Amino acid sequence: MLRHFVVFEVRYRLRQTSTWVYFGVYFALTLLLASVPHFGGGGGKVMTNSPYALARIYVLMTSIGTLILSALFGTTVLRDYQEHMDQIIFTKPIRQSDYLGGRLLGTVLVACLVKLIDRNPSDNITEVTAREGKALAGL
Repeated sequence: MLRHFVVFEVRYRLRQTSTWVYFGVYFALTLLLASVPHFGGGGGKVMTNSPYALARIYVLMTSIGTLILSALFGTTVLRDYQEHMDQIIFTKPIRQSDYLGGRLLGTVLVACLVKLIDRNPSDNITEVTAREGKALAGL
């Protein structure tokens, strides 16, 4: 029974426009921070892949990620109450742990999909810095 709730929640989340908007915002922000040195904390005498610049990127991406995860999980919790389904759900012969666990696991899987983009921004920054270095060496 748990599997049915997880599959339903993942399918529901992937059909929602808000999930794809969160995905796009997170992707665009990661791309911006990795490709433009001044946004990521680099610039001037500070290298784009320096510890200082990476720390600033991690702080910013964690802050944005916290807001996105709050939006994902908040709607999962409130959806039953907004649709007045909370009184009907538990009149059926389902276990509360299956229902709530399935909703939680489904949202966690979608949240992992959204956060998968930001697995390691230092890899992206190192690649961009290497390309910039090769371009400057060719001048």
